[in-house]
Amino acid sequence: LSCSRMRLTARLGSLALIPAAAAFGYSNLDYCSIKNENIDREKKAREVINRCMAERGIPGLSVAVSVDGRVRYSEGFGFADIETGAPCTPSTVMRIASISKPITSTVAAILVDKGLLDLSKPVQAYVPHFPIKTFNNNPTEITTRMLLSHTGGIRHYRKKDEPDPEWKAGGEVFTNKPFVNVTEALTMFSEDELVAEPGAFSYTTHGFTLVSAVCEKSSGKKFESLLDDLFRRLGMRNTRLDRNSPIIPNRAKYYARNSDGLLENTREVDNSYKWAGGGILSTASDLLNFANSILYSHQSSVAPSNLPQPLLSRQTLSDFWKGEISIGKHSLSALGWMRVNVPEGGSVGGAPETRSRGGYWYHTGGAVGASSALLIQPSKGEGEAVPKGVCVAILVNIQACSVLNLAEELAEIFRYD
Repeated sequence: LSCSRMRLTARLGSLALIPAAAAFGYSNLDYCSIKNENIDREKKAREVINRCMAERGIPGLSVAVSVDGRVRYSEGFGFADIETGAPCTPSTVMRIASISKPITSTVAAILVDKGLLDLSKPVQAYVPHFPIKTFNNNPTEITTRMLLSHTGGIRHYRKKDEPDPEWKAGGEVFTNKPFVNVTEALTMFSEDELVAEPGAFSYTTHGFTLVSAVCEKSSGKKFESLLDDLFRRLGMRNTRLDRNSPIIPNRAKYYARNSDGLLENTREVDNSYKWAGGGILSTASDLLNFANSILYSHQSSVAPSNLPQPLLSRQTLSDFWKGEISIGKHSLSALGWMRVNVPEGGSVGGAPETRSRGGYWYHTGGAVGASSALLIQPSKGEGEAVPKGVCVAILVNIQACSVLNLAEELAEIFRYD
């Protein structure tokens, strides 16, 4: 196919030329560079990426950036496997960590659109065996909406008042115990006390495991099947659950730095206890497909009627994206997403040259041996060419390494002036 036919923003009268999955989520992103327009931006992007990698000691980094649904930049830096010298590429498969949460929230949103899931019902309406919780000796009600916005009081990786930091040797993030299904994974925390009163923000990965159980019961399908349906629909061919045994082409090795600052291989862990909140593998390229499907859903009301139906209804996505509770200056916890909402031209993050241009939605991730960021920054322009805005996906194969500021900088570099 020619570049013009592959474009996301093509006048989709040529829809027959695009696989069926693309009609629902724009799985055929345009990877054709517009060299004269892009060359200076790519040079600047490489400069800031190389600076970030040097400052933070990142072994390998994979990045992909789209503008208005077209991939403007995708590249790999460093090594996917230091020992073999395998390079990192945009197709390198890594743990996406907590970017699994927006994916899980999208599964829930699809069920809401189908009328199968009511976010306001107590979770026991779907998972009756999950214990009713108390807080300060008073019975409480926990809804799926609360779980998705981290306001259900379910603990994170540490139990209430537990002194050890979650990343200490022996902490839950390093567990290597396999769980056969979502229901069994609930046993890891189902009998534990709430760590916050429902309605108050308290970040939780385990809460999303409960969301996955709700999704299973409300749909009558296994959570893995729900994920697979989504990945097929969006053409996310390299996205799957994080299992150790399968041979997965292009899978990265994972690294950490010891107390002396030396790079080491991380230990093997089993993430089956947190598929929904941090247990998915993907690539920067696949995550860009996902991000653009969400951006398209956000703007679908301005799309001509001859364009494909969005992944989510705009009404449902607006509910998921509006922000449930403030978690800091200009920051809100939405349903499976974080939202930065500041005035046009305001500053965000630690990079003074990076302007918010009115805010964005994002999620970051941190797992054993991996860190990540996914950012969606809609533009205010309307018209035929949807989705409109910038999407950035970054994956690195080292733990405890924030790359959100880098995503902000890249979004600014590739935005139109």
